Parts: sequence; C-alpha cells; structure tokens
Amino acid sequence: MQRAAVHHLLRVEYSVWTMRPNPNDLTVLGLLAHEPLHPYEMARRMREWRIEEFTGSRRSALYHAVGRLLRAGFVHEAQRGREGLRPERTTYAITAAGREHLLALLREMIATTDRELPTFTAGLTFMSRLDPSDAAAQLERRAARLREEVDALEAAQARVPPDLPRVYTIELEYTIVMRRAELAWVEAAAADARDGSLTWALGDHSHPVRP
Repeated sequence: MQRAAVHHLLRVEYSVWTMRPNPNDLTVLGLLAHEPLHPYEMARRMREWRIEEFTGSRRSALYHAVGRLLRAGFVHEAQRGREGLRPERTTYAITAAGREHLLALLREMIATTDRELPTFTAGLTFMSRLDPSDAAAQLERRAARLREEVDALEAAQARVPPDLPRVYTIELEYTIVMRRAELAWVEAAAADARDGSLTWALGDHSHPVRP
C-alpha cells in the first residue's frame, strides 16, 4: 500500500480516536506550528509558558502524543542529532496535513460552545442532597481556591512584558475574567445558602425534574 494511502487510513482512524481534541496532541501541534522542536524543548516551553494550566495537557504525555501524531502523518522526523555526551534527540516538524488538522481543531474549539460537562455543574445538579449549611461551606471552600487562582493569575499577568503583543497572553486574559466572574457567583451563592435565601429540605422529593 502506498504511503499516502496508509497516512489517509491512519488519519481516518485518528479522527475516530479524537472526537474531542486531545490536549496533548493539540499542544504538540501548536508548538510545532511555530517551529520544529524536540520533546525536551516542547516540555521546557510548556513549563515556562504555563501551557498545562490552560490546555489540560501534560508534559509527561508528550512522547505518547508525538508517537500518535507521527503514526497519523501529522508530524514527521525533521532531524536527529547529538550534542556532546547527551543522548540522541529527534526534532519533529509539523506536516501539511498536521497543520490542516490543527487549524480545523482551533476553528472548532474557538467558534463553538460544545464541551464536556464540567464537574462543578454536575455537583450543582445534586447539591440539594447536601444540607444547606454543608453546601455553603463547600461553596466557600471553592471561593477560597478561586481567590488563590485569581491572585496567581493576576501576578503572572503583571509579569508580562508591556511590549508583548496581546495575542500571546489572550488565554491568560480570558481565564482571569472567567475566574473573577465565577468567584463573584460562588461567593453570592454561598452567602445565599448561609442566610437562607437559597435553601431546601433534605429528603424533599417533590421536585418534578430532579426527584
């Protein structure tokens, strides 16, 4: 079978694996779209740019991601080399098919609101199974963690060089805005549960939607 046909079959198989974008694959393709890199350099940039915090990717999964993308024809080995006594390193580059796949993923991710259901909303769905005071305590715990996250994110934003184009920290800007909004909502809900304006009776199964 010709190599192009093999890559086509692998890409079809790959599309079945990734009905939702794999954050590790997305990170690898996103980094390689800028320039060819070896996995060690990818991991260094992920750490320095705090990519894991915003994408859900993991440095420990980079080699597996590269292997998947290599088999799918989305990346290729660009160079192998050794520096001094260091182990041989393979530098990878994105292919035309990989760049096309990356652009399709990004367009879909940015333009649509289809996403996996967050754990928080799943918990809120059945929050009435907790005593109101217990629910308030858990919301207050979440608020405390959110405040810590906002403080850390704002500290990171303050360290951004003023001449850095905004597009390179747009995910940080968005995350701060969303965390602040969530914090305000969680604090208000916790206060309502504390003062009784948000309350319920345990064991009340009369709700027509969520018995």
